[in-house]
Amino acid sequence: MNAASLGTDLVGLGVDCDVEARERLAIVRPQSDVGQFARAETRAAVVRAARLHGFTHVAVEIVGADDAPLPRA
Repeated sequence: MNAASLGTDLVGLGVDCDVEARERLAIVRPQSDVGQFARAETRAAVVRAARLHGFTHVAVEIVGADDAPLPRA
């Protein structure tokens, strides 16, 4: 499993993101258009690519502008 290689492949598919590996989990962090993950085709492509790189699970980490995982009220 190689997060950098998966990240390169995802960018090649048009998914602008960084990837971190934690064991067999690929953590994908969108760098621009978070909305791209609303499309089922994009999510399926990410999972297929991750599996080809040996990952068993994918998590998409959505981070706000202030770097907080959830918006603050």
